[in-house]
Amino acid sequence: MPDYLKAKKNDNTALKELGFKYYHGIVLKKNIPLALQLITKAAERKDLEAINFLAAHYFNSGDTEKGKLYLSKAASLGDSDAKKRMEKLDT
Repeated sequence: MPDYLKAKKNDNTALKELGFKYYHGIVLKKNIPLALQLITKAAERKDLEAINFLAAHYFNSGDTEKGKLYLSKAASLGDSDAKKRMEKLDT
């Protein structure tokens, strides 16, 4: 079943993968707002890859508050790298 059909059924991995395709313009036309919407849905379901992706995206785009929010979410879910990065930000 194609990613978009799985995503319509709210398959978490499909949402994330489809979002990545839109974000990077792989196979599909690049569409950052739609990509972030799809990846955020996956992040809301506690997908660590999606959460870390959003943290990196927001830090890279200059929105450190949103970056910290997503990094904190990853740390709270047990991501040890996110915990270390949070500690560095707090010092």
